[in-house]
Amino acid sequence: MEPEAGGVSAVDRTHHRLAEYVIDELLGQIRNGSFLPGQRLPPEPELAKQLGVSRGTLREATIELSRMGYLDVRQGIGTFVTVPDRRAVLRPFKTLLLEVPRLRGELLQFRRIIEPEVAALAAANATEQDVARLRGLVSKQQTMASKNRRTHKADANFHRELARIADNSLVLDFLDALREVFEEHRYEGPTDVTVEQHAAIVDAIAAGDEEAARRAAAKHLDWVMSGALADDFIV
Repeated sequence: MEPEAGGVSAVDRTHHRLAEYVIDELLGQIRNGSFLPGQRLPPEPELAKQLGVSRGTLREATIELSRMGYLDVRQGIGTFVTVPDRRAVLRPFKTLLLEVPRLRGELLQFRRIIEPEVAALAAANATEQDVARLRGLVSKQQTMASKNRRTHKADANFHRELARIADNSLVLDFLDALREVFEEHRYEGPTDVTVEQHAAIVDAIAAGDEEAARRAAAKHLDWVMSGALADDFIV
């Protein structure tokens, strides 16, 4: 069958709908307990027959459910039901960002919305030990820069520590996933500016000043966005 306008044939659309049907059906059976964590699914020919679809359609659905964290496909052994963790829930979002580059700029804007609030929460929660760890990370970043070594990992560790101190595990997992997306597309601006801005965030957190921490983080993200978007790189 010839593709219709837009290059997608009716056969392709039907196949996609069938795969979505299989995904919904298997998810329903996993959630209602028909398939339990650790249980092996019936062999592919048998399950495809039960669902009334081709083996190719079933295979496409199981691959997607594996990406979502609900199935573990073990070549030559079988397909097993798993329980997705928080990071597994973020995988489809991560895949989308990798496949649609234009969303990366929007993601920077999303970080600009979220991370100042993370800094404010860190200011409310931080202990003396937390502040000492943050100051140590800033000092390490400064030392690395003085030796002309790349500091992007130290930078990422600083932002991760802020999220940890904020004490919201979902935010921590989410920001970790986003940083993985951009690992190969980093903008690394003047390190002295980064160190200065990070130090300002830490000073506000040490003072327990939530509003000052929020402002300092917002200023830092504004600076990151201006450089990253101008140079088509992400930090």
